[in-house]
Amino acid sequence: MSSPTSPTFRACKTLFDDVVLLQRTNHEDARGSFGKLYSDKIFIEMGIVIGPFKETIYSLSSRDVIRGMHYQQAPLECSKLVSVVKGSIMDVIVCIKPSESGRDYGKSYACLLSARNCRSLLIPSGYAHGFRSLEDETIVVYNQTADYSKEHDKGIHYLSFGYNWDLAEPIISDKDKNLPAIAVP
Repeated sequence: MSSPTSPTFRACKTLFDDVVLLQRTNHEDARGSFGKLYSDKIFIEMGIVIGPFKETIYSLSSRDVIRGMHYQQAPLECSKLVSVVKGSIMDVIVCIKPSESGRDYGKSYACLLSARNCRSLLIPSGYAHGFRSLEDETIVVYNQTADYSKEHDKGIHYLSFGYNWDLAEPIISDKDKNLPAIAVP
């Protein structure tokens, strides 16, 4: 994929062909800042087709919280657009979709998303997603193409795919601590 641009967004390549890092334009003045997290029209013009969003979710996290690694299984798998509106995170995804070559399965990609750097990550289905909060009171916004379903909510253990979280004592939910390891083919 080339790196399509608009006055509002610039798409940047990542390790995976179908995952897009978006650089957003932010306008600042004496009042503060203003910007777009998503525009269906602009994304379509850029050749980025994600499908309609069904819900928007947010999380508020303290420093050193790890949330993840989550995904929804079929038939309610979903794509996500992840943005940070306050604070910063190290956003992490791991490929969990089988492919004919199997070359990407189990590989991870991480990037810094923050209110300051105005980046968002567009994650299609087929990836488990999580993040480490780097600041107190970090607010992450997720636009998702499927409604949350407890029945289809799945995950993999955050330490099972070789990513170095660089954190000795993470704050993590009991649910996430007890997720299974990624299955190695």
